[in-house]
Amino acid sequence: MSPTHVVENQPPPLIDYDLYAADPLLPGLVERHAPGADHVRMSEFGRVVGSAEVIEWGFLANRHPPLLHTHDRYGHRVDRVDFHPAWHRLLDLAVGTGLHSLPWEGGAHGFVERAALTFLSSQIEAGHWCPISMTTSAVPALRTQPEVAAQ
Repeated sequence: MSPTHVVENQPPPLIDYDLYAADPLLPGLVERHAPGADHVRMSEFGRVVGSAEVIEWGFLANRHPPLLHTHDRYGHRVDRVDFHPAWHRLLDLAVGTGLHSLPWEGGAHGFVERAALTFLSSQIEAGHWCPISMTTSAVPALRTQPEVAAQ
């Protein structure tokens, strides 16, 4: 490679930092609306989603959107969606953190903590939040039919 000029007009990459602690408003808003909320947990999650690895997952997920296959090569209906591994990693991170169930299992601060963590995670990639939000929404929908919810 031939040498090039020194690039001086660009900031360094914004990676490997705590998205929660770096936000000028979020920790205060969480404290106002959920006094005693688990700020340590949110800061730990902020460091995870602010890591170079997770930020790269977001870029990969956006570069490789889900791909719908309606038929196989013989014309048979298959209705399959293929996802890049980055989508699965982002979904695993969200579910592994409990973001699909925090309002129902997170105690008194579940809704506020989920809102804060959702805000952090969606800064990396917003598309994976559709199935997470639908999973969260299923609980109140099921509760409208107690006989179904009991199952």
